[in-house]
Amino acid sequence: MAYNFHPDAKQELDDAVAYYDNISRDMGDAFVTEVERAITRIEQFPQA
Repeated sequence: MAYNFHPDAKQELDDAVAYYDNISRDMGDAFVTEVERAITRIEQFPQA
């Protein structure tokens, strides 16, 4: 399943990552990892 972010959602994601990166690079990386995990779950179970 392919997905695309709405441009506003992509900007919000980028802003959130930048915010967490400013606190801690590890925190920014952990945030991205969790977003990717959520996307994977949505792809696996799109009707959930």
